[in-house]
Amino acid sequence: MLILLVAFGVSLGLTLFAVALAQRHAHLFNDHDLSGPQKFHARPVPRVGGVGIVAGAVAGMLVVLVHDRPIGLQGLVLLACGAPTFIAGLSEDIPSVSARVAVSSSPRCPPHLPSGCSRR
Repeated sequence: MLILLVAFGVSLGLTLFAVALAQRHAHLFNDHDLSGPQKFHARPVPRVGGVGIVAGAVAGMLVVLVHDRPIGLQGLVLLACGAPTFIAGLSEDIPSVSARVAVSSSPRCPPHLPSGCSRR
C-alpha cells in the first residue's frame, strides 16, 4: 500500500504543480495554440502532465527497491527502457522541436541496458 501512496502522492503533486504553472509558462510548452494535431481541447491544457506520471512511477519503484532490491531493479530497468520514448514525447511539447524529430529519436530499447528489453 505504501508503494501506491508514494507513487500517487508524487504524481498528484507534480501534476498539480504543472497545472498551477501552466498559465504563467504556457509560451514554453506551446499551449496557447489550439489548432493542429493533438490539440483538441477548448482551452489551453498543459501537455507536460506526463512528467508527474513518470515521476510517480519512479518514486514507486524506488520504494519497491528499498523493500525488494531485485524486483526494484527490474522495475527501474523497465522504466529506463521507456525513458527515450518519454524524453522524445516531452521534447515534442517544446515548440522548437518538431514532431518528426522527436518520434525519430525514440529507439525501442537503449543499447546500454541489459537484454531485458525486446529489441525487435
